[in-house]
Amino acid sequence: MSDREENIIFDFIWGNTYGLFGQGYHVMIKESDAGMYLSYSVDMKYGETKLDSAAFEGFMKDMKSLGLDAWNGRTYSDSSFENEDTWRLVINSVVIITDCKGANAYPPGWKNFLDYLHVRAGIPKSVRELPPEEMKRIREEKALQYQREEKEREQERERERDRKQRQGNQRGNTSVRQKKERPDRQDRHEKRGQVEKRFQDRKEKREQHVKNTNPQAKENAPGNNRQKRFRYRKKPAKQ
Repeated sequence: MSDREENIIFDFIWGNTYGLFGQGYHVMIKESDAGMYLSYSVDMKYGETKLDSAAFEGFMKDMKSLGLDAWNGRTYSDSSFENEDTWRLVINSVVIITDCKGANAYPPGWKNFLDYLHVRAGIPKSVRELPPEEMKRIREEKALQYQREEKEREQERERERDRKQRQGNQRGNTSVRQKKERPDRQDRHEKRGQVEKRFQDRKEKREQHVKNTNPQAKENAPGNNRQKRFRYRKKPAKQ
């Protein structure tokens, strides 16, 4: 049976978004070539019942007697809550026509309407079905809980910022202390010059010692010119 062959006459959807997810209503009466069916989905439980003409006409008359035609075109809303408990009812029949919706607010006769679905239509009760006053109390508690949690998160973020700031200050103090403990650049240059001077002195002493102990080395010392160094080199024989 395809959706194109069905004509939905009664459609009631009621879902909660204040913490009880997966729980709520979807009740439908649909007409097809196979007949008239009342189907429901309540708290993830499903069911379907075939209706004859008498049962269908009686159902619609009861809807009218409950005053649901007065809900037509109305929107019942309470915007004081962030999380919304939404519902919508659409009835399209010869006896009654209604199209209404709401969020966090409900029309007069709401409880009678739900009681009829349970007792006369055989729709099971939802575990989340509560009086509007109880729903309002739950939403207020959850709003306060959300505010407390947000305040705790803000305090935790503030503590984290303070901790990072303290760490940054400690690193900054350490850098300043280390910089103070480092020798000045001029002192480092002076020490380096002293080391080079000592190295040069040792080198000169070593060369002087070699000259004194070996006269031949005196002539071949690095200070002599190139001609003197290579004076005694034999010339290659001519071929």
